[in-house]
Amino acid sequence: MDSSLWNMLKEAVIQQYVNKTDKKARYRPANPDKKPLGDPQIRKLELEERRNLRRFGRSTAA
Repeated sequence: MDSSLWNMLKEAVIQQYVNKTDKKARYRPANPDKKPLGDPQIRKLELEERRNLRRFGRSTAA
């Protein structure tokens, strides 16, 4: 590195960022209106659902 560039970098002044709001205003609490989903409901696939699933194949599965 060039010595003059090194000296310029050493003497560089960093601008101070002035916050206009409290830090706590940036973070929102969890949504109190959000309801839990509850336990999953597990059931066997019906015949028609199995046929549709085979039709799509494994290539489109997630």
